[in-house]
Amino acid sequence: MKVFIGFNPKERPSVSTLCRSLRSEGITCMPIHPLVPRAGIGRLSAKKIELAITRSDAVVLVLSPDFFRKEWEKILKARLKDLDPEDLRNKLLIIESRESSVRVPRELEGLPTVKVKDLDKLDQKRQAILKEIAMIVQKAEVADEKKKRSGFSRVERRAAQRQGIRKVKAVRRFGTEFYRERDKLKGRQKALMSEPPERRALQCRVYRQEPGESLVMARSGLQPNESYNLAVRIGLPSPGFTDADTPFPVETLEQKYPKEVLDQGLPGWRLRVVFYETFNEKAPAQAAQIQLPESGDSTSAVFSFSAPADRERFQARLVILYKNRILQTGLYAVPVGREGGPTLKIESLLDRHLKDLDRKPGFDAALVFNHGDDGKPGVLGISEAQSVRLPLETLQEAADKICEILTEFTTQPDIRRWNDVRIKDMLYALAHQGNSMADAVGAILPECLRRAARIQVLETRSESFVPIEFFYGRQAPDRDAPLCPRALKGLLRGACRCDLKEGPQERTVICPLGFWGLNRVIERHRAETPVGPDAQGCFLNTDSGESRESLKPFFKTLFAASDKVDTEKPGTSRAVFEELQKLSQESFQAKDWNEWQALILEHKPALLVLIAHTQEDPQAKIPVLEIGRDQFLPSSGIEESYLRPPGTAAEPLVLLIGCSTARSEISFQSFIPRLKRKGASVVLATVAAILGRQAGPMTREFLVQLKKASRRPGAKFGDVLLRVRRRVLAKGRPLALALAAFGDADYLIG
Repeated sequence: MKVFIGFNPKERPSVSTLCRSLRSEGITCMPIHPLVPRAGIGRLSAKKIELAITRSDAVVLVLSPDFFRKEWEKILKARLKDLDPEDLRNKLLIIESRESSVRVPRELEGLPTVKVKDLDKLDQKRQAILKEIAMIVQKAEVADEKKKRSGFSRVERRAAQRQGIRKVKAVRRFGTEFYRERDKLKGRQKALMSEPPERRALQCRVYRQEPGESLVMARSGLQPNESYNLAVRIGLPSPGFTDADTPFPVETLEQKYPKEVLDQGLPGWRLRVVFYETFNEKAPAQAAQIQLPESGDSTSAVFSFSAPADRERFQARLVILYKNRILQTGLYAVPVGREGGPTLKIESLLDRHLKDLDRKPGFDAALVFNHGDDGKPGVLGISEAQSVRLPLETLQEAADKICEILTEFTTQPDIRRWNDVRIKDMLYALAHQGNSMADAVGAILPECLRRAARIQVLETRSESFVPIEFFYGRQAPDRDAPLCPRALKGLLRGACRCDLKEGPQERTVICPLGFWGLNRVIERHRAETPVGPDAQGCFLNTDSGESRESLKPFFKTLFAASDKVDTEKPGTSRAVFEELQKLSQESFQAKDWNEWQALILEHKPALLVLIAHTQEDPQAKIPVLEIGRDQFLPSSGIEESYLRPPGTAAEPLVLLIGCSTARSEISFQSFIPRLKRKGASVVLATVAAILGRQAGPMTREFLVQLKKASRRPGAKFGDVLLRVRRRVLAKGRPLALALAAFGDADYLIG
């Protein structure tokens, strides 16, 4: 069911809330405001208004005091006159404010009307509006039956006449044929919808390669030291293939495919498959392409390997990508030297709905951080040119030192200006650690990573966290190097205008824009590691629903803080909430988790701000979040009701800031996969513990800058976060570098 909503631009927030409520009831809204003061009449032509009205099942006009302007009143009245009067009265619903002084045109008098006390609280009348829309649709169905018997309406008759059909008798014959064809089309659509979609999944088949012989399928376990080939595809269930335990979300791919074809002319999606052994760090990663058609099986990618002689099981990881965007990863395992069949388990599914896949920009590189079977950390780097893996035993040590530097900085007195010497000292230390990490990872994709503007990161285990935001892409500065004199302007402009050439001259200054977190978009995802004796891999679903909508964080906000935030500086949490009240249309504060849930259910806030304390539950031995005083929520207890009303499509932005009097042993990273799986669109968390007196001002400044950035139309979250980090740092809040975002970087914000 489609509903056209006409409104004044000033009422957009209220109408947007109403649209979300109607959408949860299965109603598609087409909100087009017929008053565009800035663009003028040409931006929204009278013809578009007519088409929107005729193609919708119901028309809702939200009348505010300045809904009609002189020029638009003429246009709208003219359009209303062109419409069939019976059609108009069967479709129109008026929503009018009791305090409004709008002069309702004569053509709209006597139509169904819902009166509201205040248009800002339009959503409170949704039940009455739903009831009226239901009656309108019922009337429309009756009118439709009449048209089947009597021919076209006035608008349809004019359309028929434009095609050369002049006589009324001919018009009726044309109309009857039109409705007959329409009913046939609806019948075909209904039949197609009733057919179950093809269940295609990632599949593997192993072949044994014998000298001088053709490939023979291995039906049982592998033989040690034998050479094998592994065929990988996405297809329908077939004998000889091992299917993944989770289907590939093919049914959500768009029907229109990009203009990519193989030599044999098969249309479809060109996907990249990367294969590497999890137990053998010396074995190189292999990559190949497959073509996924609209239906049926894809082409196969074939990889060669040898069965190990010192292990009871061969295991390899498969990564499926499109434009360097990771879609799915899986673990293929098969016994060695003993009987047993192979298994294929999906360990991460980054997006269940792929309908917008081709519209979204790709990435210059993708990084998969994980641990091998021996427990050693490693990274897989993927670009269009190469796919390389590298062990990273020393990277964790550098990451720990970065956290120590940040935590040590939080114990110092507050900084109130950009040129404070402590900022220089901290950036100097971070630059040296970041340079060593960048060199280690840069060895796998040197040129690609050095030039990449967009990078996707997947962490398959909580221990795999690597703060690439602190990677320093320039040479490490000299001990007496000052902050670059152009650094402040560079942060505000978002680009470095330095005259220094690449090489030794880079060491003479400390450049904040050398950090990856300040010069490129990083989309980060964290997998949830399962527990249990047979648990393998990780499971991740960052499903953002069938349609990605814009994040509007400052429509309604919810705030909560631990009492420990005010330990050193009383009033810190109150100052953050007061700032939220200034920036948001509506703001609420919760004192405990019960009140938090109640406010979630009642108001559906779009931005959740938590300045919480973390610790370990002494009994359950699991991390817990504290707000208020001794109000704890374990990570395993986070359910959908703590983020949104259950069953709704709301996807709030979560700002999770840590406060502690010492370095916390419980990382906020452990809460992220749970929050994402229960409905958060994006989670911003800290990579180091922050004192309450530091967390408060930094959070306030972050919110102010986020509000400014969100006013830019069409801005994506990844770009907004990059801009906000720079500006918060320019305000003398260097702990903005400690923020890491987890979730889709291509969400529209504002």
